[in-house]
Amino acid sequence: MGENKLVLLLVIVCLSVDGAVITVPPVPVTAPIYTTATFTCKGVGDIFNWHVQSVVLMDSIAQQREITVTTTKNNNTNFSSVLTVNAIPINDGLGIGCEMITLLPFNRVISSSELTIRGISSVRDLFINFSSNNSLIITWSPPAYFSNDIPIDFSVSYKIHVTVGDEENTIKTNTNLVEVHNITQCDTFSVSVTAHVSQYTSINETKENYGNCSIKIQEIFQTFDESIILLKIKCSPLLCNKIILVEASYNDNVYSENIQLFEKSSNDIDSLTMNYSAANLLPFQHYQVVLKLLSLMMITEDQDIKFISTYNVQDLLVSTEANGSVSVQCVFVSGSTADGCHVAFNNTSHGRNEYFTITGSESTIISLSTSGVYNVTGYDIVNGSLYGPAVQYHKLVEVVIIPSSSMAFASSTNKWWTDNETVMSSPSVSAVAFTVQTTVLSPESSRVQILPIIVCSVVGAVLIFILIIVLITIAAFCMRRKNRNEVTEEIIDNNPAYGQVLQVQNHHSNQRSSVKIDVNPAYETVSAAYGHKHITDTIDYETVL
Repeated sequence: MGENKLVLLLVIVCLSVDGAVITVPPVPVTAPIYTTATFTCKGVGDIFNWHVQSVVLMDSIAQQREITVTTTKNNNTNFSSVLTVNAIPINDGLGIGCEMITLLPFNRVISSSELTIRGISSVRDLFINFSSNNSLIITWSPPAYFSNDIPIDFSVSYKIHVTVGDEENTIKTNTNLVEVHNITQCDTFSVSVTAHVSQYTSINETKENYGNCSIKIQEIFQTFDESIILLKIKCSPLLCNKIILVEASYNDNVYSENIQLFEKSSNDIDSLTMNYSAANLLPFQHYQVVLKLLSLMMITEDQDIKFISTYNVQDLLVSTEANGSVSVQCVFVSGSTADGCHVAFNNTSHGRNEYFTITGSESTIISLSTSGVYNVTGYDIVNGSLYGPAVQYHKLVEVVIIPSSSMAFASSTNKWWTDNETVMSSPSVSAVAFTVQTTVLSPESSRVQILPIIVCSVVGAVLIFILIIVLITIAAFCMRRKNRNEVTEEIIDNNPAYGQVLQVQNHHSNQRSSVKIDVNPAYETVSAAYGHKHITDTIDYETVL
């Protein structure tokens, strides 16, 4: 308490004479290596400065020592400043102080402190190299800085971490050289080295290597008993020793094989093209083939996937023709021993199937029975047995059939069903544990469907026939009536027994008229009727001799 009162008294005295005062002096700091230390100074005066190693801090010194300063001033006399310095090895034991000056009267006050660093620095000169036997060589130099609290007889140990993909290999040693096998310059990996002394551990020193390798299936050449895969491996910066893992699978069965690639030492190349013969694949299967490019540590770096069919039929070429006809060509693998191919058309609307057997490799025209959209599937025919499905056409096939006249359709119904049943009869396929299901419409159901059409056609024909008969009857009746009227008029006008005949026109339809002719008693009395009307008026004629 007595000392605090004395300091306070001195401050009051200094303020009373307007002298420089440091109210918050910097204090000594101990910091771990490669961390940050902070010093604070506050005071009253006209001029404020930081000192480093008893010299006013200049920009060049601040840059060299990795120092930054932030200062604020209130009322031109109250200063507050913060100095930040990185705890790098050259700053160990660095003297840091602050200075406050007044001009009238002149007065100068300095407060000093020190930075102490603890720990060890990182290793130096870390290098990675590659040997001819596919090994990584790592070298480095020991740390340059050890804090003064470490015993004189200390020993340094090192821990090396080598990370390749998700795999990490840790090595501990007291030397400054290690060798890691099965790592090449084509691999992507990182190396970090840490030094350990007493209770201190250094910051990691790290090196990274970026390699890039790829694998690509360029083409597949197939014969009946072998599949040859043309593949290309490309690496950067140079081609290195790699492993190719071939995995061929169907259903739950997997066939795998490893291929070792050896580095070409004769010249520097970055790519390699090679053929791989997949001769152990079973026939009548669809394989998924995966080619994986592995590092010597069996880490996958790249892969490519293709599908291989070991059926005889490799593809279908389908095109629609006129009125329900379809052109189909089966594409066989080179050296095929198949008897032919069996093609199934499945109607997507009602599930009906139609089957056709095609021999040879030329295009064949087939006819479908109904319009619709079809899935087309091909099967192998080998020694009379069906295997498959071998291949499915890559898109739907639309078939349009233009219907013929109703009479022609009705007359050809029985023949159509006979032909269709012959084409569509197919045995169940069971050679590879599957069955082709056939859906056929019976002739009875077809007749039920076309019966209304036939009935309507017959009724229409009968009505037309009756109409023709009625028209003929009316025409005959009219012609007969006309001929009878012409004969009656001729008898009245041209009979030579009469001297004069007076023609009388018809009167109203409700009147009856008659003609009475008084002639020579030697003649009969003649009465003429016109149409259905009779003349009722009596006219007397005298015979002139």
